[in-house]
Amino acid sequence: CKTSSDIQMNGSLCFFAKKGTNSMSKKFNLNSAKLIVCCLGTIVIYAVMGLHNAKAATDENGGWATFILTGPIGDSQKKGRWHWWLDGQYRYLNTDTGRKQTLIRPAIGYAANDKLKLWAGYAYLRLRRSGQETVNENRLHQDAVWYLKAFNTSAVTLRSRLEQRWVNSSNDVGWRFRQLAILQSPFMSSPNFSLLLSEELFINLNDTEWGERSGFDENRLFLGISYQMNPATSFQIGYQNQLIDNY
Repeated sequence: CKTSSDIQMNGSLCFFAKKGTNSMSKKFNLNSAKLIVCCLGTIVIYAVMGLHNAKAATDENGGWATFILTGPIGDSQKKGRWHWWLDGQYRYLNTDTGRKQTLIRPAIGYAANDKLKLWAGYAYLRLRRSGQETVNENRLHQDAVWYLKAFNTSAVTLRSRLEQRWVNSSNDVGWRFRQLAILQSPFMSSPNFSLLLSEELFINLNDTEWGERSGFDENRLFLGISYQMNPATSFQIGYQNQLIDNY
C-alpha cells in the first residue's frame, strides 16, 4: 500500500448566475444537526481507517485553480427547478513527477425542493506525468445535495456522489462513492467574508484492471475563506490537505 499525502493551496473563483434562494433559518434544526453529525462521523471514521492502513507516505506541495459557473435553466425570475453547472480545474504538483491534472465537468440539476437538489453530469480528466503516458479519464456522476442550516447563521451542504470511471487504457469500469460535507459560517463583523471548512471522503466500490482497489481511496480536508464580491460572484482561497491511497 503506497499512500501519498498532498498538501496543497486551493484557490477557486466561483461565478454564480444568481444568489441562492434557500432562506436562513433562525432556529437550530435538531434533525439537521443529527444528520450532519452522522455524516461527519462516518467520514472521520473512514478517514482514520485510511490513515491507519497507510504504510508509506510522501508529501507534495502544489496548487489548484478552480472556476464554477451555475444558474437556472430558463427564466430565472420564475425560479424553475432545473439548473445547469460547469466547473473546470487545473491542478499542479511541483515535484519530480511533474504531475498535472486538467478537469472539465458539466452537469444538469433538478431541485426537488428548497433543501435537496439532484444532479447528473459528465467529467473529463487529463493526467500528465513527466516521462509517463498521459492518462485520459472519463466519468459519469450522480449527486444528491442537501442544503441545511445550523447554529443560526451557518450553512451546511452535504453531497453524496456516485461515479463511474473509465480510462483510455481499459474498458473496465471503476465505481466510486464520494461524501462531501461543507460548513460555511459568515464573520459577524464582516458578513461578506465567511469561514469555509470541508471534508470529502472517497471510497472505491470495486477493483479494476487499471489499478484501482476497493476500499479507501482518498480524503480531502479544506480550510479557507470565502468573499462574496456581489450577489452573483464569490471568491474562495484556502489550504487543502489531500491524502491519496494507492497513488
